[in-house]
Amino acid sequence: MNRVEDGRIPAATTVVRKAVRSARLQVRPDGTLRVVAPPSFDVEGFLQHNAAWIEEQRAKFDRLAAGGRGKEDHLLLHGQFYHLVPGARFTKKTGRRPLL
Repeated sequence: MNRVEDGRIPAATTVVRKAVRSARLQVRPDGTLRVVAPPSFDVEGFLQHNAAWIEEQRAKFDRLAAGGRGKEDHLLLHGQFYHLVPGARFTKKTGRRPLL
């Protein structure tokens, strides 16, 4: 994924310019960025200032993805993987054995 330290907006970044009071930054699970900012806002500087946070978020998503490999038939809920039990409603399977 493109880094943000070089002073340019990475290619995988969506910038939405509209009448808002403050800028918002979102790191998506695929590592792309979405910035919503006022028309005259310095997006490049904003990304540089938040580069460490962006990398932390990307690392978090990478860890979650690595933890979920092989568990595609499980439900990820609040950072925990659960096995789905067939039935009319969702039920969280409990027992002695951890679900991770």
